[in-house]
Amino acid sequence: MFRLSCSIYEQDYQKLFGQKPKKALKGEVVNLNYDFSMLDFIMPHLIYAYMGYICINNPSRKNFEIFKGDLGLSYQKVIKTYQKKDKK
Repeated sequence: MFRLSCSIYEQDYQKLFGQKPKKALKGEVVNLNYDFSMLDFIMPHLIYAYMGYICINNPSRKNFEIFKGDLGLSYQKVIKTYQKKDKK
């Protein structure tokens, strides 16, 4: 299985899934009503959802194209973070 994951802005995460869950205990997954083995479905990340991560397992071409938009948001988020650090 191939899992593609990325972090998105909090407001985008909330639009897709509502409030972020609490951090899972070590060795466990977040407490959300998702089957994290589901294929080709965009969902919160099973461990890092509390940090705003999303994922998709074995994406089809169609859903990969949708997910690419989220990858773009993730890239923008990283660039802004590092630009802020460089200004300090």
